[in-house]
Formats: sequence, C-alpha cells, structure tokens
Amino acid sequence: MILSPEWSDIEPGDVIVWDALTEGGHKHVGFCVSFGVAISNMSRKGSPGRHSIVYTGFGYDEDKKAQILKCFRLKSP
Repeated sequence: MILSPEWSDIEPGDVIVWDALTEGGHKHVGFCVSFGVAISNMSRKGSPGRHSIVYTGFGYDEDKKAQILKCFRLKSP
C-alpha cells in the first residue's frame, strides 16, 4: 500500500523514499524503526545508521531537508 508522503503518517515498518538532497544527487531509501526515526545507508560510513525521518543527510546542510516522495506499508491480510 502506498501512503501519503507526510512524515506524520509514517509508522514503524514503513519503507520511505526521499528525494535527492543535492542537484544531480540520487533518491534515498530507508525504513522507519520507531516514530520519527528511520534507518538507512550512511555512505560515508559504509553501513546503516539511525536518523530522523525528516532526512537531512549526514554532514549536509541541516536546513536542507529531503522531501519524502513515497512511503510504503505492507498491507495486513
């Protein structure tokens, strides 16, 4: 099921797709692990890390927030 891309609708277990933070950059994918917290790849560390679902990247301008493009949730049977 595709959800509205509002951060307030996101729940633990949802898959989040963020837009690119920089011109020519790539989209970013992660998972919501608790309310307001996501986990995704940290390319500088080469491993996953926790961050706010209001994604600003790691070491980028904190005022620049990536737009949530889509959010996916497994539909209950």
